[in-house]
Amino acid sequence: DEEDYMSDYFIDKTTDVRPGLTSASVAKLNKNERNSKLMNSLNKERHKPLNVIQQEKREEGLQSAIPKSNIGFQLLEKMGYKQDRGIGKSENGIKEPVPLNIKLDRKGLGHADNKRKQKSSSHREQEDQLKRMKLESQWRNRMRERWNDKEINRDLRRSQSVCERLDKNSPTEKLEMITEYLRLTHHYCVWCGREYSGTDDLKANCPGNNASVH
Repeated sequence: DEEDYMSDYFIDKTTDVRPGLTSASVAKLNKNERNSKLMNSLNKERHKPLNVIQQEKREEGLQSAIPKSNIGFQLLEKMGYKQDRGIGKSENGIKEPVPLNIKLDRKGLGHADNKRKQKSSSHREQEDQLKRMKLESQWRNRMRERWNDKEINRDLRRSQSVCERLDKNSPTEKLEMITEYLRLTHHYCVWCGREYSGTDDLKANCPGNNASVH
């Protein structure tokens, strides 16, 4: 006989796929994983690494004073050492043992010194670069001053030549040449009594190169 499709026969065989629900096997797997992580964390706390244990023992030993039963302490006492007092005849020496410089990494013994040398070398290179930049700036300033001096000397020679030529001309021609030079070179008008910003400004605001137009 065929099962009734409305009975519980088909419902019992279907898997529950509702969101948020997990099967029993998945839930068991998650529980085992959580338990495993918890056990691992407990084991890590219980069984510390060797380097951690050594570090803790070292700090504990350094924080505690040297006991009087120590052979080295007894030898110091025989030589006149007194606890909580400095070493030496006048007792002005150190009171505590020389501190240890323990090397915990796996780098070479000269690695720190080499690193300091590299840092010092890099610092010197930066200083040399700043010096070069300063010298280059000074050189550019000197060349700029030389160029300006050349420009001034050239204008001076030009003015001298104009003056020599004017000495040979009539006063009217001399005045015209001088005023023309002032207008072209310095944008200055004698009759306006002012210096213009440029050629266009001179042409626009100055009537001309003679007294009659002013």
